[in-house]
Amino acid sequence: GCFNPNNATAQNDIWRIPLEPVPTDNPAIDVLQQGGPIGVMISGAAFYNPYDGGGQEAPGNICMDECEGHPSPDGRYHYHQYSPCLNECTATDGHSGIIGYAFDGYAIYGLYDANGVIPSDLDECGGHTDNIRGYHYHIQNQFPWTLGCFRGEPELSNFAGGGGNGGGDGGGFLLQAAGESGQREDP
Repeated sequence: GCFNPNNATAQNDIWRIPLEPVPTDNPAIDVLQQGGPIGVMISGAAFYNPYDGGGQEAPGNICMDECEGHPSPDGRYHYHQYSPCLNECTATDGHSGIIGYAFDGYAIYGLYDANGVIPSDLDECGGHTDNIRGYHYHIQNQFPWTLGCFRGEPELSNFAGGGGNGGGDGGGFLLQAAGESGQREDP
C-alpha cells in the first residue's frame, strides 16, 4: 500500500489574494518552477504545482489520501490536483463552483464548464474567459492538474517562506485581500 511518513500539522498562514487581478503575460513567478503553495482552496488547504519536492509529477506517482491531498515534510496539507472532498457548489448553468483562488487573485473552479462539460478552450495557464465569471482557472484532470502559469501578477508576499508574513494564533488561516485587513477563517 501507499505510505506517507509526514503528518499534517496546524499552520499559521496569511495568504494575500488580490481583489482585482492585474493581467500580465510575464508574471514574476513561474508556477511550474515554484515549490510550495501557488494558491489556496476554499477549505484553507494550499495547492501546489504538479510536481513534488523532487521534481516528479505528483498525481499518480506519490501517496495521496482519499481527498487526493497529502502533508509535506513541514506538515502542510496540500493538493496537487482536484479533490473530491471540496464539496463545490454547481451553478445553475452546470458550471463548477469556486474551489479556491490562485495567488494572482483569479478564482479557480472545479473540473466543469457550463453545461457540465470539461472545457476544451483552456489557455496554457489552465484558464479561460466567459461572460459570467470573466477570466478564471479550472482545475484539470490531466497535466498540469492545477495551474500551468499565472495569468495575473501574483502577490509576492505569499512566496516569502510560505504563507506571507505568518502570524495568527494557530490552527486557522487568514485570507487577506492585498492591502486589506482580512477576515479570520477557521477550518
